[in-house]
Amino acid sequence: MNALLYMLAALLSASFGVRSLAGGGDDRVRRDFAALAFLSAGALAAFSLYLVPGLTGFIYLHTALGIVVPPVLYRFLDGLLSGGEAAERGDRGRRYLLVSLAGAAVYLVVDGLVLRRAPAASAPQVAAGLAVFGGWCASLLRLARAIRRAASRAERVRLRYLVAFLAAAAVSMGAEQVARALAPAVDPGPLGLLRRSFALQGAVPPLGAVAGVLLLGFLLRVVEESRLVDLHEVFSRLFSLTVGALLLVVVDGLVAALAGGLAERPVHAGFQVLLASVLFLALYGPFRERLDGLAGEWFNRPGRRLELALADIAAAMPKVLTLDDLAREVLDRLHASGRVPAAALYLLDEDGGLFREVARRGEGGAAVMREVAAPALGEGAVADRQEALGRLRRGPAPAAEDALALLDAVAADLVLPIPTGAGITGFMALAASDQADGFSREETAALSRLAGRGGW
Repeated sequence: MNALLYMLAALLSASFGVRSLAGGGDDRVRRDFAALAFLSAGALAAFSLYLVPGLTGFIYLHTALGIVVPPVLYRFLDGLLSGGEAAERGDRGRRYLLVSLAGAAVYLVVDGLVLRRAPAASAPQVAAGLAVFGGWCASLLRLARAIRRAASRAERVRLRYLVAFLAAAAVSMGAEQVARALAPAVDPGPLGLLRRSFALQGAVPPLGAVAGVLLLGFLLRVVEESRLVDLHEVFSRLFSLTVGALLLVVVDGLVAALAGGLAERPVHAGFQVLLASVLFLALYGPFRERLDGLAGEWFNRPGRRLELALADIAAAMPKVLTLDDLAREVLDRLHASGRVPAAALYLLDEDGGLFREVARRGEGGAAVMREVAAPALGEGAVADRQEALGRLRRGPAPAAEDALALLDAVAADLVLPIPTGAGITGFMALAASDQADGFSREETAALSRLAGRGGW
């Protein structure tokens, strides 16, 4: 049922906004994303209620909120891509948002209070649709400018992924609106909930809601990881989720078909479907590990190889007795995975108070310092290049500057401290492959567990 689908999409969008704020409400980019998610949730919920008999007026709220979504999206993207610099994002984004708010207010007055022609298309509704389409185009142009300015091939490729998600959402939502505007007027009064929802939805299924939620989910990953997400990572997770959902549908469908003889006792039939779902979820755990492995092998091969390398390292750690063993079992395996083209181990020289390089795999370049101080690791924190750059874009951050200085000194994208009871005894310096924009949050967590609790 379309009304239920739109409401579920609204709830999922709102949950994205809550997750964004939970990760740091003082971050302006996170607040902008939360505003985008909550506005999208409001627009989807309003359309869901519009499909319910007797609540036709919610279409005006849906359209008004839809007018405001593009400028908020533009403001979020501008802040994300320019690092929140007020000089680039301030006046332009603010004017666009104010004009859109004024346009939404005018639309509510003219179409919602004066004309009131819903569900038939009206001139203000068509004008609102054109304004929304123009807003989507403005965001796409902003991404096009970012692609031209991108410093690395990996960043350009991932920006193109973002363009693809954004364009898919814009095209699918536009197709729905055009189909509704061109369709003959429908009187939904005598229709029931199911037939009314299909009649008002139009000829195009609710692809826009699905594409919009996928776009928000993709943007949330970008916000949470402080980096542009590789589409291979997204496809890997979507594949696992989709296959699991299809299997559950097949199991529930078979049970429902076999329980057809219980039509006169719907409670018993429903209990059979519930029991089958519970049993499926109980058995899905072991199967999911295999499914995730296949998805990673097909869609995210470098990440999958690193995952396997970490598993091999964890199994080999009890056999490590010497420094040579440590370099062979850890650095060699990380380097051989292809995900880490360069890896180095630095240990603390207590006499000099500096960290000295004792082993390296891969080329670090002539500029690599073999002895460094590491004030960024004073609290035992991980030094992540993408995270540090994201913090600096949002304003002065001495800790992020120290982290970048250390990362540049050892030619790494990630530095992982090796703690002991008395402090830090050393660190691992890892470089990410050219096809990747740093390490994902899951990869950083797994590598941190290796450094921090791997039995050094």
